[in-house]
Amino acid sequence: MPNPLKYQVYPNIKGIVTLNSVPVKNAIVNLTYRLNNKKGASTYTTSDNGTFFFKEKNIYSLSGILPFEDILYQKITIINNNAEYIAWEAMKDKQEEDLILTKILSSLTCELSNSETKHIINPESIFKNVIYGLARWTN
Repeated sequence: MPNPLKYQVYPNIKGIVTLNSVPVKNAIVNLTYRLNNKKGASTYTTSDNGTFFFKEKNIYSLSGILPFEDILYQKITIINNNAEYIAWEAMKDKQEEDLILTKILSSLTCELSNSETKHIINPESIFKNVIYGLARWTN
């Protein structure tokens, strides 16, 4: 049974930063979130092979048992050679884990030469997720 007090801010996030398909070492990857009056941030410096990882983050609050929905805002930016890129920007309106987003966030490819674009996940659903940024993933 799901815990009504648990709000998944983000699942484990794994990715790689590349430039022209070459892994980028020592890029700074910033992850920020905002949920009502709660804000948080984490930073990771990419490894020699360009990879980064953020461990799952959950918040426990009474919002899960109150009769209104919270909106979670997430953003991942990458700083490399004094340039900042938006890799991932999304909003989530569900407290529980979103299996599609969990799968996507487990395999991000952040090619810095990509254009920042809008992606729609679950276009047939009324509750579609809109994601913006240069990150790409395999389905």
